[in-house]
Amino acid sequence: MVDNGIGPQPNPENDNTDIYSRVSNALKVEERDWNSVSRRVATRMLAGGGAALAVLAAGVAGFRSVYAGKIYPNIAIGDVEVGGMSAAEAREAVQARIDEFDTS
Repeated sequence: MVDNGIGPQPNPENDNTDIYSRVSNALKVEERDWNSVSRRVATRMLAGGGAALAVLAAGVAGFRSVYAGKIYPNIAIGDVEVGGMSAAEAREAVQARIDEFDTS
């Protein structure tokens, strides 16, 4: 018989074993070194947390750059929506609303 390294290798010691023993031996899991497992898990959790923090920081920086010099969205003064306006635009919009009240 030619040994090409493919498939199960013959084991002369256990030729007479039953199918249950052969299957259970094939499915055995080696003992784990739990220190290396927990170190690996901790490293992955730390990397994932760092990545999440980086995404959050990028989002905050992007939001602040979009609204630099503007009033944040969903802000109203009285019944005048001023979100997304600059301070000068908001002042003009509020003054226009005040002028409407003065004329009526």
